[in-house]
Amino acid sequence: MIISHRHKFVYVKTRKTASTSLEIALSKWCGPQDIITHILATDEKVRQGLGYPGPQNYVVPFGPGRSLKLVNHTPVTVARQVLGDVWPDYFTFTIERNPFDRAISQYYWERALSQRSSIEQVTLSRFLANSPVELLSNWHLYGRGSTVLVDFVGRYETLADDLQTISERIGLREGIDISAIRTKDRLRSDRRHYREVLQLDDRRLIEEVCHREVEEFGYSW
Repeated sequence: MIISHRHKFVYVKTRKTASTSLEIALSKWCGPQDIITHILATDEKVRQGLGYPGPQNYVVPFGPGRSLKLVNHTPVTVARQVLGDVWPDYFTFTIERNPFDRAISQYYWERALSQRSSIEQVTLSRFLANSPVELLSNWHLYGRGSTVLVDFVGRYETLADDLQTISERIGLREGIDISAIRTKDRLRSDRRHYREVLQLDDRRLIEEVCHREVEEFGYSW
């Protein structure tokens, strides 16, 4: 997550949507008072190599005598509480992706993590069947009930155009470019279309778990 007081925007970070690359890119325009949450150490090296600000100001006041540590996938509802009365003055946005395709990318990311910790790998179907809703769906990060709580939801499938829209909305002098920022894009070995990869039970599970984003953004099998 990034909360920029300088440019008055909130970036709500979703999973498997080029989110880390975008977070790194947005860091370029952050000032010393802006909030930037942690990313993985390997990705942080990429950000440092570009000379952009890293994690800062992520422990924030949160009620009388309390504080809260913001993390990369902090929901928009928490960000709204952090900003309080000035929330309406900030442009809030996120990126979403076809949940069928996103589920496969999530699987390969979790496989990479399991290799690092020597945990036995599982099949895609087993992974999906045993994953919590919060891992397979991004909805809880930017929505509540049936309502989208951010001002703009860009699409992974039309990312270049939507990043241009975001750039214009937050008043950046140049467009947001993530083309040269590489983080986790080489983890997925199976590049076939999701209809060739997912089984019928996989499809049904994703349609059930991700029904809100399917309905809201018109994603289909």
